[in-house]
Amino acid sequence: MALNETQRNILEGTLKFPFDVIKEFTFADQTTFQNGIDDEKALTALQLILADNITPSQQAKLTEWDVWEGGVEQFRRILNHPAPQNRVRNPFGGLHDNQEGLLGLTARNDATAEAITKGDVVQYITQEVTNRIKVMQDKHIAPVHIEEIGGFIFQPAAVELPIGYLPQQSQQIGAELLGSLQGVVSPAQLMGASPEFRGAAIVGNTNVYFLLRDTDATFEQVSQIYDQSPEKFEQITQSNVYSLLRDTAATFEQVSQIYDQSPEKFEQITQSNVYLLLRDTDATFEQVSQIYDQSPEKFEQITQSNVYSLLRDTDATFEQVSQIYDQSPEKFEQITQSNVYLLLRDTDSTFEQVSQIYDQSPEEFQARLQETNSQPSTSISSASIGSGNVSQQQR
Repeated sequence: MALNETQRNILEGTLKFPFDVIKEFTFADQTTFQNGIDDEKALTALQLILADNITPSQQAKLTEWDVWEGGVEQFRRILNHPAPQNRVRNPFGGLHDNQEGLLGLTARNDATAEAITKGDVVQYITQEVTNRIKVMQDKHIAPVHIEEIGGFIFQPAAVELPIGYLPQQSQQIGAELLGSLQGVVSPAQLMGASPEFRGAAIVGNTNVYFLLRDTDATFEQVSQIYDQSPEKFEQITQSNVYSLLRDTAATFEQVSQIYDQSPEKFEQITQSNVYLLLRDTDATFEQVSQIYDQSPEKFEQITQSNVYSLLRDTDATFEQVSQIYDQSPEKFEQITQSNVYLLLRDTDSTFEQVSQIYDQSPEEFQARLQETNSQPSTSISSASIGSGNVSQQQR
């Protein structure tokens, strides 16, 4: 936000009265509000400052509450002005700016900040309004019910940004965008993002909405990624990444860093096999990531569907299977085959028992496995490990 200290003070002083007409807020060690109209009406009025349109019945209600003139109307006059930051026309000296304004803030431009724009004014007002709304909502205050205000467009926790402040190419679908982002992205955050991101990425992109709603991804993170690399943005907002972040312990920061390190690794580690492995077994994102770094070949083997089924439905652990691969890829191949899976799933044999039998004699392992699988009710007992025999027990 390109505001120097003088411009910020001018805006703060200009907005104090219209804010106090609605409710007087004190921002100190503890934020308080007092005077003004009833809390529920005050919250409603604050929300309507940022509404796209105000209906005649809504304006009538605000007038009835004595918060339209000098209050909500004052804010909306600034927000809807094409260049509120500019100076007013001087009747003696002509027009100082290329377009007549309201606040005269351009006269206070200096070297401490970039030249002020309408977007800076809108962002400042939006931030101040939403801060007050949040304070009231945190105290569980709800706005006036929709029926009481004749078509009131807000739900209790919703805040809308005037569509006119989206990039021109986005205005047609801006209402739909803002409706879907309610409760996920604040207007101040949206205004703080680059116009390219607001227009080309967020608008109509339901993937972004769900990512922000259901995972630990933040608006700032996603926005920065788009500005740095639209290609990375496209990949990291795909539905498979969303599912991975929503249903496993993987974090957005981890996935983002992996893409930066290696787009190829990113593609592999966000595939559905990995997602299911992390969702339904004891495997962790860190373990799988480290395995890929150490050996892409091992990664490919350990994320296969047969390993997934083995870990999901038996007592085998990811750590056990990983260590077996490190000791002997051949043993890994044998001990993760479907016959072993069925044996462990359908009998009381344990993974540790089967593993020890293989270590004693791979040949005996194969023979006993075939014999066991020909009799579904059998199991490998702990006693058989020493003798190499398979005992038959009716379950």
